[in-house]
Amino acid sequence: MRDKANPNNTGFTLVEAVIVVLIVGILAGIVIPKILSTTSFSATLAAEMAVTDIRATQAAAIFQDTIPAVASKTITFNGDNTYTVMGTTKTLPGGATADSYTITFNYYGEPTAGVGTFDITCGSDTETISIFSLTGKASIQ
Repeated sequence: MRDKANPNNTGFTLVEAVIVVLIVGILAGIVIPKILSTTSFSATLAAEMAVTDIRATQAAAIFQDTIPAVASKTITFNGDNTYTVMGTTKTLPGGATADSYTITFNYYGEPTAGVGTFDITCGSDTETISIFSLTGKASIQ
């Protein structure tokens, strides 16, 4: 940097340059491993996606215009990275896989099959999804 009081003084000192390089190195050492390690993020994202579709399946069972005796909706996790929700096959993001599991809701939104828990795994990270009886509430544990 040019100093008006001393025009011969230009640039950064060696100490300033070393400090900047050290700060950039420390930040890179902290940030880069977090960016490269996305399995935790992927497991959480996949679990959130699954819970959203479970809730949509429950809502579809409640708000449909069919005879109550046949008004049930099902979501099936295939034991790999795909699942079928109301006739549409979807893929879990980030290479996540889910346990083989089926949930069926009646026209009241109650689960008639699939009360309990199942896991979604991505790498070494696992998220557990719970389906509660009577209410059919789906939550990540």
